[in-house]
Amino acid sequence: MLNCVIIDDESFAIDVLTIHIDNTPKLNLLYSSTNPINGYNYIIANSEKIDIVFLDIQMKNMTGIELIKLIPNHIKTVFTTAHDQFALTAFDVGANDYLMKPISYEKFIQSINKIGATKQSLPQHEYFFIHVDKKLVKINIADVIHVEGMGNFLGITCKHKPIYICTNTFNEIEKYLTEPNFVRINKSHIIAFSSISSVEGNDVRVVIQKIDKNQEKILPIGITYKKHFLSLINKI
Repeated sequence: MLNCVIIDDESFAIDVLTIHIDNTPKLNLLYSSTNPINGYNYIIANSEKIDIVFLDIQMKNMTGIELIKLIPNHIKTVFTTAHDQFALTAFDVGANDYLMKPISYEKFIQSINKIGATKQSLPQHEYFFIHVDKKLVKINIADVIHVEGMGNFLGITCKHKPIYICTNTFNEIEKYLTEPNFVRINKSHIIAFSSISSVEGNDVRVVIQKIDKNQEKILPIGITYKKHFLSLINKI
């Protein structure tokens, strides 16, 4: 999941990008603002969890060219503007891409794919820890079958284990359960690709391995997640 921020002094432009982000399962909008100074303050305060900033160029109080120079280097930046004369300057100051308004979903996705291809690989982990009943429990990533949101809790199902109910958030867990081994099929479920037995319409059937007897669970595929999910299935 790539966490996004939008800074643009036109609310309509923010609305367009918000719709594009909402329609793309691997993206999550953290924050948007029409005020570049407020946007800067948010980025600095939350830089560790931001992956992409969509940034207008011509804004009051602070231009996008000025702002991008203050953004931490690990964050990808995409300029969004109605003026093509800034293109060379944009790349000179380190922008990862440059989109001309009005921004179509096709152009938006092309930009996201380009950024995804250049994003630095995260360290590969073999395990993580969860909070269960005031203690830390080690979870081997290779054993994870299914993660389910349960209100303020998460349920984590592993091979040959009972379900763990933990107080961790989806964002904390999802960074360990990444594609192509795992996929989020709706807002409340992440599953291991290896656990899928079949896909039928808008449902996916998952095999849960138990010591005595395997079980099957049918889970719904969210409308906004289905296209991306099927594209991953077709790559296998």
